[in-house]
Amino acid sequence: MEITENLGGLKVWRRLIPDKLAVTLLEQAEYLSKEGRVQDSIRAFRRAARLFSDIEAFLNLKDREPIEELTEKMRDAARLSKMYCLARIDMEEARISKLEGDYESSIRSYASATEKFERITEMLERKPFREASTPEEVQRGSGTPADARCGRVSSGDRVSTGYEPLDGLLYGGIPKNYSVILTSPPCDEKDLLLRRFLEKDAEEWVTFYVSANISRVTDVLERNPPNLYAFIYNSQSGLIASKHTNVYGIKNLEDLSSINISLGSVLSSLDEKGDTKKRRICIDILSDVLLRLKALTSRRWLSELIPRLKSRGFTIVATLNPYMHPREETSAIIDLFDGHIDIYEKEEQGRTEFLLRIRRMYGQRYVRKELRLDRDLML
Repeated sequence: MEITENLGGLKVWRRLIPDKLAVTLLEQAEYLSKEGRVQDSIRAFRRAARLFSDIEAFLNLKDREPIEELTEKMRDAARLSKMYCLARIDMEEARISKLEGDYESSIRSYASATEKFERITEMLERKPFREASTPEEVQRGSGTPADARCGRVSSGDRVSTGYEPLDGLLYGGIPKNYSVILTSPPCDEKDLLLRRFLEKDAEEWVTFYVSANISRVTDVLERNPPNLYAFIYNSQSGLIASKHTNVYGIKNLEDLSSINISLGSVLSSLDEKGDTKKRRICIDILSDVLLRLKALTSRRWLSELIPRLKSRGFTIVATLNPYMHPREETSAIIDLFDGHIDIYEKEEQGRTEFLLRIRRMYGQRYVRKELRLDRDLML
């Protein structure tokens, strides 16, 4: 009886059933591979990877304090197992390509599998056998800060991005009460990174999300708890407001004071309630604002908004598509933020990769290393 109470009503242990199913699917996939049934093997590996991913996401929740150490180990095991399944899928696809005579695709798939296996090896070496790494190791790419490796990336003066490889480059996450701009072309990787940021430890935060994209806002609202507030510049915002609480429409983007009023109104309400949760905001409308109002007005608005939000305890992440504007206009906006993270495209072996690099982080240590964004890991 005492054990059951300590397990918080068996919230974690309910996941043992899909965990066993995932392991069973993994074993089945290996058997099918040995039997030469490659397509069936790939399907089984994919199902197992999805289950391990679901388990990892569930164990990231923070309602498990009495058994945090145990669930952390379970989460890490799920992450490693998911990575292994993805690597095995690459190997099976390489086999198919080789049999079809497409040696170039086969080589690419084997290279992708090798990269994932190397990452698994790094994770196993870091945890639990290696408990520390020096800044020099991080700079060389042979380690990450100990706190980031152990999953303690949102404590203290750091705010997790939700994506562990990026948290490693940032020595644990974005500095608390910091403003960061993320520049990126339109891509899944950017959207997934934002979603991870908004989902990470969501129950511990008051989160503001300012966007013009209905589908993205709907996805976020359906995944997060009630303490997420969405501010939408879209004529269809009323449809979302009818289905979700804490949704506010921005009728006229050219009247920037309306955005300030909406944000200020919700903040005043939170202060009146005595809400003490940590605060963060994602501003995903800068490209629209800059396109309509140009650099001078946009810069004036941000130069007032950023200090106001920081004075109210917010950590700020904003996004901008630099390919929509002249370079001097994007520079005028980027300059207002404490930090700058850039996602960009790169052609490698005939295919497009999306890479990330930290361009600037005022007064902070960070790793000047190019990071390849793995869409499968971000899902």
